[in-house]
Amino acid sequence: ITSSAHNANIILLLLNGHPAWSKTLFLFGNEFRTDRQIEEFAVKEIDDLGWLGYFIGRSEVLEALEVHYLPEEREQVDAFMRGIACNQSIKKLTIRTRTDIGDQGYERLGYFLQNNNALTHLTFANCHVGRDRAHDIAMALEQCRHDCLRRFDLDNSNVSAEGFLEIATALSSQPQLEDLYLGLNNIGRDGCVALVNTLCAWQSSNLKCLDLSDNNIDDLGLQALVEVMSNCSNLEKIYLSDNRSITAAGLRFMSPLLQSETCSLTTLVLFRINFGDEGAIALA
Repeated sequence: ITSSAHNANIILLLLNGHPAWSKTLFLFGNEFRTDRQIEEFAVKEIDDLGWLGYFIGRSEVLEALEVHYLPEEREQVDAFMRGIACNQSIKKLTIRTRTDIGDQGYERLGYFLQNNNALTHLTFANCHVGRDRAHDIAMALEQCRHDCLRRFDLDNSNVSAEGFLEIATALSSQPQLEDLYLGLNNIGRDGCVALVNTLCAWQSSNLKCLDLSDNNIDDLGLQALVEVMSNCSNLEKIYLSDNRSITAAGLRFMSPLLQSETCSLTTLVLFRINFGDEGAIALA
């Protein structure tokens, strides 16, 4: 069921663990990518991902799974996701692949989120999330009814404002979230409004880090966000780099927040925003 003795040993790690193993598994295509080969499953044509998913599902020791590669064969992907859905030990799940996990894959992801109460980090990156897949991610998130999730990443996935609206609505039921990384998308002003509605729904926010870099946000989008950030007393880091439509006028909306006694901000990142002297004065 595996293409090599190394991949067979990965199966044994999933079942039995090992003192030298960090309880992390990386899925790559054909070749090893890091110097921690003990943690890598290099997928080759004869590897049966259904069996790998089965053993991941049975594993009680695996804590982090990073999927960087999936084959194009839909049956392989469906079987792999069917196994993952049974796992209850994973704390960090990363899906970082251009290969679509498919309708059944997202359905299985929903089962996983429903049944796994250990998960603290969920990441989608480089996934090219269109309108339909944004809906699927939102539907999966709605199955997560535990309060363990602390970090949600949706990086570099070309999410539009329309797609993000559904995801933001699903996030409304996750007030315990501490970190939101949404950089390199295209949520724009309307996406900011959707995020504002999410933060308002949380009432008492635990949010510590918000990354909205490179999202086509303008001054009015920033204004909408700032109006609700005053209720995020735990917020420590904001990333707004590469939103080039933000000007000094937008940054002036931040001034009251920065001067507030309840402001906990320690980091404000504004790379490649041409706000000039007026913006600098507004932030001073």
